[in-house]
Amino acid sequence: MLNLPLFAALVPLTTTVLIVVVAGIAAVYLWMSPGEGRARNPWPSLLIVAACALFLIINVTGGGGRLPATGEGIPLRENWRLHSLEDESIVDLDSLSDKVVFINMWATWCGPCVAEMPALQRLYNHFRDDDRVIFLFVTQDQDPSQATYFIAENEYTLPVYAPLDLPPPLLTSSGIPATYILGKGLMLRSRQIGSVPWWDHPEVIELIGGLADEQSETATKSPDEQNEAATSSLDEQGKSDEESPTDDPS
Repeated sequence: MLNLPLFAALVPLTTTVLIVVVAGIAAVYLWMSPGEGRARNPWPSLLIVAACALFLIINVTGGGGRLPATGEGIPLRENWRLHSLEDESIVDLDSLSDKVVFINMWATWCGPCVAEMPALQRLYNHFRDDDRVIFLFVTQDQDPSQATYFIAENEYTLPVYAPLDLPPPLLTSSGIPATYILGKGLMLRSRQIGSVPWWDHPEVIELIGGLADEQSETATKSPDEQNEAATSSLDEQGKSDEESPTDDPS
């Protein structure tokens, strides 16, 4: 079942812009049409424009400070190739399906991105020795060397990558910073657009740790055990279908 907050968070930038444009046209129409017997009143139009601007700002910045929207999982369905700025290696997202993947899209010119870096460094330090979890800090700078310089200048140890192609649709956003947490099988489990004091939210640590534990449980099962579990699940579903009431055709 799709989690509604997570689904709502997936509204693309084009939809947001379309809403703002339509509302803006409506505001202009109201302002240009005073009607018979009454003077032109600019306040309704101004209020609509102000509301549109506020909506767009919140959508682009994420509002800041909120916990990420979480859900039961949405599959990415597409690969994504990244280039490590540290060792020049190439990472395929498909190869990380047995990991918990924490993806943060940022840029050196993005104030909110820079503001959340210290908290992200602490979060990274907490999991850096856990090989079940991998962090990908994907720069959006036109010149990736700017990201390399920024990380070194501020003495961060975050693993930074540059994208080699466009991200999957579920990893696109209307602004940065944009953070995604992928669980077992690269299922999107959490999404946040905007800056968050990550280290101040123990729920985030619990979420990542819990997803890592799920990965471990799957990894420790033998193929026979996994097949048995899958068969048992199908049997239970079949029994449930047989017991469920059906409409009387008569």
